[in-house]
Amino acid sequence: MKLSEDPEIARILSEPEGDTPADHLELLTALTGQVSIGSRFFPAPTLGTHALLHLIRSPFLFRTGPEPGSGDLMNALFILTKPKTAAGMLFRRTRCEQTFQSLLDRNGPAAAERGVMAEAIWEERNFHRQWRRAIRDFAEKLRLPRPDRAAAELKSALRPGIGFSMIPQSAHEPGPQILNLETITCIAAGLTAVIPGLPIEELYWKIPVVTTGFLMVQTARKNGLAGISRDETSQKLWQRFQVLQNRSGGQPETSEQQFSSETLKIRERLRKYLERIRNAADLRSIPDLNGVVKPGENRRQPAAVRLDIHYPGSGTETLNAIPQQAVTLPLSGRGEKIVTARFTIPSPPDTSGRTGMLHALRDSVEHIENILKQQLPDGIV
Repeated sequence: MKLSEDPEIARILSEPEGDTPADHLELLTALTGQVSIGSRFFPAPTLGTHALLHLIRSPFLFRTGPEPGSGDLMNALFILTKPKTAAGMLFRRTRCEQTFQSLLDRNGPAAAERGVMAEAIWEERNFHRQWRRAIRDFAEKLRLPRPDRAAAELKSALRPGIGFSMIPQSAHEPGPQILNLETITCIAAGLTAVIPGLPIEELYWKIPVVTTGFLMVQTARKNGLAGISRDETSQKLWQRFQVLQNRSGGQPETSEQQFSSETLKIRERLRKYLERIRNAADLRSIPDLNGVVKPGENRRQPAAVRLDIHYPGSGTETLNAIPQQAVTLPLSGRGEKIVTARFTIPSPPDTSGRTGMLHALRDSVEHIENILKQQLPDGIV
């Protein structure tokens, strides 16, 4: 089979660019300035919070190394929630770091400098006491229901984003780049071409990193930088090409034929859920007043209100002059049950003319609408 005839390759090529779940998450992050972590909302990571996390060497920023623990999680969430408070506290720690480094750079600490070292040690311990107290109070107020889930979601939220991955990496950047003042000011200098009046305060603490990445992409495109592109489509095509090559060469099958029947059922179910979300079918299956409309279920007919008008002393006899039919009102259109509204007219109208009858019918319908407005949610009636 030719590569052009493979249905999986055709599906990959037909997918619209920028319509992945990662794109959707970045869009919501940019629009709201928030991220959802462990069923709680936090301010979206910015250049400032990323710099603070680099400063404490948070394991959430590195793909290799030890897995983040509960203390790492609370440190990161504390910085996201109160970045300026955390920055103020970290000043003391960095001053101690500077003192230790200056003493090491000398040949040997003199007697007078030992007092400086002792004071720096005391300051560093005092910082740790205050930091632990702040993190403990923060964790007690937060009370995350699922810390394990929050750690995974935080690691995903702290990734630089699709925008940064679209910019080609220069040859002099072989390893991970440290987010320091030079990096931030370089980004700020580039963004002034897109947003000339951008305040540094907004760039540091307000604009999400995912938005910053795409602003840099637009700046690079404006400056004529070549090689700006997404790579997820190329990666999917290359993986599919490898599968087809292995199949034609008699190597072990890596497609879905290798999966068990139970796994195939689960994957098919996942596809249906994913397709349902991507087509917004889950939002169209909204509940009605009688229950939830399941996918594929036929909608019930709209609500019908039957006028049942009685006169005093007439028992159960209805007014013969009014036809006995259901009057359908334009309600929510979600399949409500038929409601029979009984109204008592004080005195029989003049049967010789229809004016009184029409007035009574109009008053009854208006009364029905008033009752429905009181009992149903706003906007339905």
